[in-house]
Amino acid sequence: MSKRTCGPRALLFPLPTVIVGTKLAGQVNYMTVGYCGMIGGPPSVIAVGIGSQAVTYERIRSCSGFSVNIPSSRQIVETDYVGIVSGREVDKASIFTTFYGELEEVPMIEECPVSMECKLVEIHELGDMLACYGEIVQTHVDEACFVDEKIAISRVDPVLLSPTESEYLRVGDVIGTAYEIGRTLGQRTN
Repeated sequence: MSKRTCGPRALLFPLPTVIVGTKLAGQVNYMTVGYCGMIGGPPSVIAVGIGSQAVTYERIRSCSGFSVNIPSSRQIVETDYVGIVSGREVDKASIFTTFYGELEEVPMIEECPVSMECKLVEIHELGDMLACYGEIVQTHVDEACFVDEKIAISRVDPVLLSPTESEYLRVGDVIGTAYEIGRTLGQRTN
């Protein structure tokens, strides 16, 4: 198989699409983010990348926390919208129903099936991006997303992003059981 070099591109496929919530001086703002990932735990830490041109960039520096909301495909129009308009020009909070959990200054979105409230741990400037690390204080999941006491990704129906094609996707077929399917390789080689 031949390979083509593409330069120093971060090609993780697909990216989760999340909506970051912030509140400053009583004003709530939401912004769609494609650069998001788990760092591990305990403690459970999540990182989001925020561009320097965004209102959220300014706000997150002054906030003690932020939320990471996972929209479902039912919120695709709203999700894309809050990623393409500026909080300087549009009240994006009016698009959603805001609720609060343990961190009183961290707004979350009622319509999203999963919302995580995060205490800001650290910020790193990387070029024109801020890498913001938040310790997850609490996770809120819609009751409809549970099957046999487990959170079912099919019920969450998260929005995924293909960064190279600028397309939103849905989760597809189950192709194996994690931490188990690889055991069949050992059985075949014996």
